[in-house]
Amino acid sequence: MCVWIMLVHQGMFRTECRDGHFWLTVGSGFLGRMFRFDTEGRSGVHTVSDQRAAICGYTMLLDSWGNLVLRASYLACDVDTRVGSRDLMVWFVNKEANDEETSYPFLLTCPLQQWSPREIMCEENYMEVKGIDLEVISITIFYRYQWTLFKVDASVACNKGTMDGTYILWSIPQILPPLVQGPVRNQGARMGVGGRLLSACLIQQRGYKMEVRDGVVEVRIPFGAVGGQIKSHVMAGRYSQSYSVDLFYVQQWGDAQWTLTRHRSFRPLWTTPSPHSPRLVNLTVPEEGDFSVTLGVFPPDVSLANVTIATLTVPLAGAEELGLRVTQVPFPNGTHAYLLQVPFPHPLVSQKVQEHPCGKYRRYTLAVTFTLLISPHREVFTHSASVVCDLQDVVLPRVEGRCTDKTMKLTLHRGNMDTQWAIFFGNHRLEPDLVEFGGYSLEAADDYFTVEVPLYSLGMAYEDLSLQGLLANVAVSVLDVETGAVEQTFIQRCTFHVRELMVCLPNSWMVVVVDTARVVPPLDPRDIALLDPSCRPKEMDRTRALFSFSLDSCGTIQGVNLVYVNEVRYMPRYLPIPQPFFHPFYYYRQPLGCRYPLNGTRTLAIYQSRLWPLSRTRPSQHNPFVRAERG
Repeated sequence: MCVWIMLVHQGMFRTECRDGHFWLTVGSGFLGRMFRFDTEGRSGVHTVSDQRAAICGYTMLLDSWGNLVLRASYLACDVDTRVGSRDLMVWFVNKEANDEETSYPFLLTCPLQQWSPREIMCEENYMEVKGIDLEVISITIFYRYQWTLFKVDASVACNKGTMDGTYILWSIPQILPPLVQGPVRNQGARMGVGGRLLSACLIQQRGYKMEVRDGVVEVRIPFGAVGGQIKSHVMAGRYSQSYSVDLFYVQQWGDAQWTLTRHRSFRPLWTTPSPHSPRLVNLTVPEEGDFSVTLGVFPPDVSLANVTIATLTVPLAGAEELGLRVTQVPFPNGTHAYLLQVPFPHPLVSQKVQEHPCGKYRRYTLAVTFTLLISPHREVFTHSASVVCDLQDVVLPRVEGRCTDKTMKLTLHRGNMDTQWAIFFGNHRLEPDLVEFGGYSLEAADDYFTVEVPLYSLGMAYEDLSLQGLLANVAVSVLDVETGAVEQTFIQRCTFHVRELMVCLPNSWMVVVVDTARVVPPLDPRDIALLDPSCRPKEMDRTRALFSFSLDSCGTIQGVNLVYVNEVRYMPRYLPIPQPFFHPFYYYRQPLGCRYPLNGTRTLAIYQSRLWPLSRTRPSQHNPFVRAERG
């Protein structure tokens, strides 16, 4: 067999010699708005119209990929027979959008082949014989008699294919009565595709079947088998596929009149489109740390346009910049699949902590939608999937704390699920507003951040007040943002040294620390008392005294709007009792007061001293305490 290929636009044109036919294929990407074939013979140049093709032995068709195929018999019109070869001059004419025509000449040359005494070639049209749907067509029978080639008109039968489960079924009578004279000597049948006969071994490898049942030859070709072509479609929004194959069938027999008759059939068989859901294969290996999934398998007319992960649509060109890997995986039979790889820690991957009897584990979820296009009309279809992988790799947040002179410094190690958790300081969630209005100081690093909480700030709780200091704490809670469950609680306690402080407790109790060293001249703490002289300090050191008393004792006076007033006074232990509360001279006085909201005494309030010096001989005319927090 001789094959001659044009060098002009190499790859767009292919010419071959196949079993008594010239084949010329033009690539789909080269076809213009309109196109045609012309042939040139002794009588001139002729356009290969449908009518001329049927009369002169030409077949024109578009295969499943949109390629234009011209098949011409060696005995077609305009074929020039020479010594040892046959020639056909063909012009492919392309008409562009501007109506300009461009012609491409091809001189097709194939060697002479050995002919049988009678050759029959089957083409189209329709009839019925012996209960089998058949097509009757006009054919030319070529036969050799005493070294002379003759041609006569005859009839031959060719039927269409049907679907039989997952197979394309094509049937033909083993004996064609109009073509048989007398006893028949069957010399076998062979099959092939695309004009090429196949060996028995190759037929078996591809899953083809050819059997004789009740005098009928049945040819079965599996859907999608090698040798055929799969075409993609979108039907009612669903991805669908059809399958076509160019069957080549050859049958030979002898009878009383002809020693050998060879009957050849070229039968294009195809199926109607049927839904074919793409298959997503999860190739994820948890130890490798990323999702790995493939989607396929697709014929060459399908291409991936983009992927949508979570809510973000990513074009293929920008996938790598976002830390995603999308690659096409080719297969030897011309099909392909698409491989998507996404790291587990990627922001587009959902993470959620789950409970398990053996401990906590992290569930990674990849929600992805593939958007694909079908050539050449760019039909669009999508395929969505959700892939889950569980790993016991949860590292919970960890909190550490330490005390400074006037603050608590807390370090929060993020763990590996910081987006899963909400951090609370007391009843207050750690948010920008809390940092701003609470006076917090925040420093962040890659895997931890540090929060410095002032003593009298939101989130601080107070446990005890003594001359050793103010015992305060901050309770840091880690909550699951989805369930609200408290996963971890850390309490940092610190004792802060205070010189003067007044605390109004929610149980109608007042605790006060006063500093007598600021009085000029200094007072002995043992010489001070409340309005009730019997209410002396509970604790004392050289310069400070602590009072703790109920608001209904120690001479406390209740004013309007739940205001309770008392006073620390100079009350020498060995002198007469001084004059009443409003005595204007000589005696040291430190006013005290608690104000509660109208809903009752259920609020804690802490007051700091303004720290200006006091005199023994001049009573204070101002309130020396400023509220620091109400909680």
